[in-house]
Amino acid sequence: MWRIYRDRPQVCYSLAAHLLHEIYVGSFRDAVYLPSYEKMAEAYKVSVSTMRRTIRVLNQLGAVRSINGRGTMVFGIGKPCDSPDFTNPAVRRNLAYFFQSFELLVYSCENVLRHCLTAATREEKGRLAGQIEQDLANGRQELSLWRCLLFITKCSHLEGIREIYGRIYSLFLWGYPLRASRESNPDLDAATLHFSNRMLLNLTKGNIKGCCEAIRQLAAVQFPALEQFLLNQGLTPEDLRLNPSIQLLISEEGT
Repeated sequence: MWRIYRDRPQVCYSLAAHLLHEIYVGSFRDAVYLPSYEKMAEAYKVSVSTMRRTIRVLNQLGAVRSINGRGTMVFGIGKPCDSPDFTNPAVRRNLAYFFQSFELLVYSCENVLRHCLTAATREEKGRLAGQIEQDLANGRQELSLWRCLLFITKCSHLEGIREIYGRIYSLFLWGYPLRASRESNPDLDAATLHFSNRMLLNLTKGNIKGCCEAIRQLAAVQFPALEQFLLNQGLTPEDLRLNPSIQLLISEEGT
């Protein structure tokens, strides 16, 4: 799922997305500090300087905080984190990509999830329900949408859908510090909890239509709030606008 590029900027961004996944739902989810630069460079087969640049990107995003003499502290799911550096061009660009991926999700998620759930085995759907149930029990309902995205990347029978939704998921990881760095929004929190409970109930009952309606409604609530927040941080409508060819594609799809 993770595509590691050889040119320096892209390898850092790709590796940063992978580390965000590990921090939020992977091997570092219970960690207080990341391993040393040297250990991570060896594990991911990159140079130490590349790893340092990658961690600097995560610092600028607000997902980690490097402390002299102690290491790199991580902010996992549910922990308040530092605010992203909106003056940094790379951070602004990747957050704009995150917003654009969200717009693609708004247009496509209902139909994509329907096809995927229809074709999925009982075990695959049961695994998704179990993950959402566990996240709810741990107070991590904000992961439920990510679980659905990962479900699509692993269970869709179409390679193109797996590739596209894998990219959407990696960009969604960049967006989490936006929420974790600011005060809680009761309306968004309620919508997320409602979505998680609806997904679990509908998956348990085998109600595919209900699952699709739930993800569509959540995206419809979260998307405008995200747009306004990014505009308030100085991103422009031009920064957030989808590529014209993608706009034409999704417009034709909706007609």
